[in-house]
Amino acid sequence: MPRKAHSIRLSAIRFSKRRFLSEVRPAVFGHILECIRRIEEYLAGDRESFLKSTLVRDAVIRNLQTLAESTKRISQESRSLAPDIPWKQVLGFRNLVVHEYLRVDLEFIW
Repeated sequence: MPRKAHSIRLSAIRFSKRRFLSEVRPAVFGHILECIRRIEEYLAGDRESFLKSTLVRDAVIRNLQTLAESTKRISQESRSLAPDIPWKQVLGFRNLVVHEYLRVDLEFIW
């Protein structure tokens, strides 16, 4: 069975490089991984369930916001060790959710 699009995007955020991991404070990294775990749990249902449930949507968006906010605590030097992660887009998404929340595209989130 093909993986869901959100699962593929989240896996891109999972940090797998040893050097990168050693550079990131364990508390920040653990917090990011916990956000990913929660998002995956909340998105375990189908697309229709996600779109119908304000509770699930709010939980997913909140954890994405928290995840993005946490990445601000990762130094530029450490980020450069994981160039496959779209850091600018992650931080841009945080700004969108916080400042322009009416423009959040639920299809994109899914």
